[in-house]
Amino acid sequence: MPKIVPALFPTLFGAVALAILWQYHGAPVVGWLMICLWIIATTSYLTRVAIDPSIISRDLDTLPGRTGLTAMNLTLMLVAGLVGTRWLLLGQIALIAALLIQCALVFAVGRRILRADATGKMVQPVWQMVFTGFVVAIPAAAGVGSLPLAQTLLGVSVVMALAIWGLTAAMFAQNRFPPPQLRPTLAIHLSPAAMIGIGGIACGYPMIGTVFFGISVAIFVALVIKMGWLTAHGFSPFWGSFTFPFVAFASLSFFVTPWLGWLLLCIATLLITMIAVRILRMWGDGVLGTMTFAA
Repeated sequence: MPKIVPALFPTLFGAVALAILWQYHGAPVVGWLMICLWIIATTSYLTRVAIDPSIISRDLDTLPGRTGLTAMNLTLMLVAGLVGTRWLLLGQIALIAALLIQCALVFAVGRRILRADATGKMVQPVWQMVFTGFVVAIPAAAGVGSLPLAQTLLGVSVVMALAIWGLTAAMFAQNRFPPPQLRPTLAIHLSPAAMIGIGGIACGYPMIGTVFFGISVAIFVALVIKMGWLTAHGFSPFWGSFTFPFVAFASLSFFVTPWLGWLLLCIATLLITMIAVRILRMWGDGVLGTMTFAA
């Protein structure tokens, strides 16, 4: 069996989120089953790290690596939320662990950005996952009874998301766009908008949910209009970036316009299934690690 590499985890992140959303809307057990697959993959990767700890550093040095490792931890935030609905203490422990790991990722990735050349310092969509990634923990924090923590995470997430959107807009205004192979990662910008909306509702601020639903719609429409441009390079492991953002948008839509939520959930299910099958095939063929420069 090929080794588990970070490039698997963005797609797993979206798949776990999709399964949990289906479970919340009447499909029993599927969330737990997908979490079991994530646990198996994560355990396999961490077993490699236990043998050779330098693997993490080498994977963080690459864009697919830091995207995958961040996605692995953001999935833990989703897991904490679901686990907390049955076993409160276990959910709290998982949430604290995920937040501490996210802080470590912020430090590690931030240090690499500061040490990079001009190209390495260019804003990238993965910054939303790293620096705004705490937004994924807001529903879990509210769910396990820590509303002040959820509100704090919401404030930090809004500031970070706005800053990164601003830097991205400034880069685009200068006609500086990602190369074709990296364009799918622009879909990541939808995630913080949708999750801030969900987080606002979870924290008792419905107006924030409404405002960021509008922002999410605008980003989603822009992504759909530019889909041909985004996918011009053809299929690649970076298509995993489409998965979680679409699920997050579908989840927020259920709070505002349920019929749109169901429509997006069905579309996301087809999209994620297609992407997951192709990513798993690349992994099974042993080429995913090579293509993404995995350690």
